[in-house]
Amino acid sequence: MRKIIISVIAAAALVALCGCSNSEDSSVNDLSRQESGSLTSEIQEDFDISKVQNINVTSESINDKGQLLTICSSRSASPKGKNISPQLSWDEISDAGSYAVYMFDKSAGNWLHWMQTDITATTLDENGGKRHYIGPYPPSGKHEYEIVVYALKETPDEYKGNVDQTVNRKDIENALDCYGQKHGNIIAAGSITGTVTNGAAVE
Repeated sequence: MRKIIISVIAAAALVALCGCSNSEDSSVNDLSRQESGSLTSEIQEDFDISKVQNINVTSESINDKGQLLTICSSRSASPKGKNISPQLSWDEISDAGSYAVYMFDKSAGNWLHWMQTDITATTLDENGGKRHYIGPYPPSGKHEYEIVVYALKETPDEYKGNVDQTVNRKDIENALDCYGQKHGNIIAAGSITGTVTNGAAVE
């Protein structure tokens, strides 16, 4: 009889213990789901240039045929250039604290040729942004060079990109769009594209 009573008590204790364990697991799982949901809600989408105000960008260094003048090409290009950064003008954005300019060779997987940051004017004279500029030098055929102007509300947390190598454009734009760990720092953007063809001089 004593053995039966002990067995019953032990079984009841086991059931109770399992019940607490399941309850605690459920609470932990609920918390994990809540935390996971919270983290998911904080994840930002990649910056989308089509969703911000457009900036009208013009350049005297790009002719009416959309060709970038040879003077802007690298000294190692064919034909040889003078490595002079293009002249640029763009619309003023009233809420912008500064502007950043990037030039991508779209025909070479976004090879970065120009990175000019902390600009407070709305123009860059010819050779006015030469510090981080390496002119085009397409090895063959015709390449498209897109020059993008970004209007920034505040100085971004980070400027990404190294000139004269392939870059991830999304990483660059997401970094520009981030200030104080919050997105929305790019308030306007616009671009102009010029082509350079190996072996063709443009004056």
